[in-house]
Amino acid sequence: MTDIASIFLTSSLTICGGVLVVVLGQVFIRFFLDPITDLRKLIGEIADNLVYYGNVYSNPGMAKKDVIDKARIAFRQNASVLTSRAHALPLYPLFSILRVVPRRSHISEASGNLIGLSNSLVQGDPLINHDRDRQIRKSLGLPAK
Repeated sequence: MTDIASIFLTSSLTICGGVLVVVLGQVFIRFFLDPITDLRKLIGEIADNLVYYGNVYSNPGMAKKDVIDKARIAFRQNASVLTSRAHALPLYPLFSILRVVPRRSHISEASGNLIGLSNSLVQGDPLINHDRDRQIRKSLGLPAK
């Protein structure tokens, strides 16, 4: 093999290797890292809604109707998006074992409690709502109030 052929072969393999690394990196980012980040951002949004609407579910039926409606929509939307984002993540059980994301059973429990909060903002027991808040926080790995 001549020196020129060796140079072209080396540079071609280097370029192909670089392209392969970029493509595999993008696949990892798009299929794994982005869904994990989206799920973790949603968990942060749920934490925000639990604090922001705490006065609404602590005193069912006492807030203004438009505030109750906004809280109901927020909690129900959080519940549905939480479930969908968990299902959108490939290899979810692996990431759950590695404790990168909550277990599926915890996602399901948090989603159910979010729907329960949404349903009990007009009439409901404040103590049950606080228990739901505690269970949501525990399920999603959020700090207790």
